[in-house]
Amino acid sequence: MAEAAGAPLVAVAGGDGTIREALRLLAGTKVPLAIVPAGTGNVFASAIGVPRRASDAIALVRTGRPASVDLGSASWGRAGVADTSDSVFAVACGVGFDARVMMAATVELKRRFGFLAYVVASMSEAVRLRPVRYQLDVDGEVHEVD
Repeated sequence: MAEAAGAPLVAVAGGDGTIREALRLLAGTKVPLAIVPAGTGNVFASAIGVPRRASDAIALVRTGRPASVDLGSASWGRAGVADTSDSVFAVACGVGFDARVMMAATVELKRRFGFLAYVVASMSEAVRLRPVRYQLDVDGEVHEVD
């Protein structure tokens, strides 16, 4: 989309979710993505060396060099059922407890408590833990884990 519009660069200010969505849209294009971290965790920006302070991140847009990043794709659903969902990810992909904590750390919770929202979400989800069996198909190799 940005490539078709002739954009030389796309810049986003946001957190890991915003960056993930921008990367999904730019995947397969040659359009670079400039990042100004404005989220709660900013894991992706930190992992690639983007400064946390907005003014420093913006300055990096002028002096930085584009670099390629690998994206993963995950799909999920019940085994043997055709109805699946999928998503692109850049830093990490979690299931089970991890995924539940990320969903429970809502925008409102993060707005109120900042990074502590993840601690609050972890505690509320910990009481709901139950064993579950997963079947993972990783590049054609099937693994079954609890």
